[in-house]
Amino acid sequence: MSQAALAEWVGVSTEFISRLERGKAYPSIPTLMRLCRSLRCTPNDLLLEDETPAESVARLETRLRLADPEARERAVWVAEAVLDYAKNVPGR
Repeated sequence: MSQAALAEWVGVSTEFISRLERGKAYPSIPTLMRLCRSLRCTPNDLLLEDETPAESVARLETRLRLADPEARERAVWVAEAVLDYAKNVPGR
């Protein structure tokens, strides 16, 4: 999506979108929500930096530790299924 199209959808100027991209401006909460709707993402997608793999693992470990035993068992089952599938995908 172009800056002009995004600006039109959100109801702001293309200059404002450019300043947002460069970190020179910050949206109000209503503008942030319009941005998210226009980009089909969450505020976290726009506001948080990407996690490193180690940070993702640490976050998941914390969630597993805090989960009830049944949820933990389901999560392990799903993770094992995904890992088994990934090792059998052709071309990997």
